[in-house]
Amino acid sequence: MRPPSENNVPLAKTMTLVTGARGALGLSICQAIQAEGGNLIATDIQPDAGDSLKLGRNDQYVSADLTDAGSIKTLWNTVEDSGLRLTGLVNNAGVGLTKAFEDVMEAEIDLSLSVNVKAPFLMSQGAVKHFRNKGIAGSIINIGSVGSFVGTKHYSVYTMTKHAIAGMTRSLAVEVAPEGIRVNAVCPGPIWTPMLAEAAANTLGVATPEEVAEHHGVPRGKLGQAQDIANAVCWLLSDKSGNCFGSLLTCDGGYLAH
Repeated sequence: MRPPSENNVPLAKTMTLVTGARGALGLSICQAIQAEGGNLIATDIQPDAGDSLKLGRNDQYVSADLTDAGSIKTLWNTVEDSGLRLTGLVNNAGVGLTKAFEDVMEAEIDLSLSVNVKAPFLMSQGAVKHFRNKGIAGSIINIGSVGSFVGTKHYSVYTMTKHAIAGMTRSLAVEVAPEGIRVNAVCPGPIWTPMLAEAAANTLGVATPEEVAEHHGVPRGKLGQAQDIANAVCWLLSDKSGNCFGSLLTCDGGYLAH
C-alpha cells in the first residue's frame, strides 16, 4: 500500500496548540487536525486529557488556567522547554453568557473578558514570540462568532467579546503579515453544542437543533456541527489558505447572508 501523500494529509509536519481542547468544539478541532496528519499540544483547565481526547505518540496535553496570566506564561515555558517547533495556535477556549443586559453581574463580565479576550491576546503574544524565535511563518486561528458582526438579544457580553476578537484578529494580522505569520478567525453561526443547547433552553424555551435553526432563520434549515467548524480551522491552518491574512471566515449556514 502506498503511504499517504502530503496532499492527503495537508497538516503533515505541523504542530498546533489548541486551547479548550476538552470541550465539544475543541475536541472536534483536535480530531480534525489529527485526521489531516497534524500533531497537537492540547490544553484545557482539567488536570488530564480525559478519555475522549485520544493523543498520538507525538501529541501532548498540558493543563492550564487561561484566566491566570501566570498559568499562560507557564504553558509557554513548557512549550519552549520541550524544544517543539509549534506551527499553529487555535484560540478555541471560550465561555458563553445569555442574560438580560440589566441582570449581568460584574463578575460575569470579568470572566467573559478574561477567557474570551484576554486569554487569546496573551496566547497570541506567546505564539508570535515563538514563531519569531524559531523563524516560523506560523498560523493563529481565533474562534469568533456571527456575534463578531451582529448583536443578539441577551448576548450583550458574549457579543462584546466576539467583536473584540474580530478587531484583534485584523489588527494583529496587519502587524505580523510582513513576517509571513497569518492571523485569521473562524466565525461560526449556531452550532449544536452543549453550550448552545443550554442557552436555547434558557432563553428560547426550545430543546432541539431544528427548533433553534427555525427560530434563528438559518437559511440552510439546520444547524452546523462542530465538525464543520473544525474543517474550516484546518483549512486556515494549512498552506491552502496561504493568502488569507486577517480573514473572518463565516461558517454559519447562511445566517449572516439573510
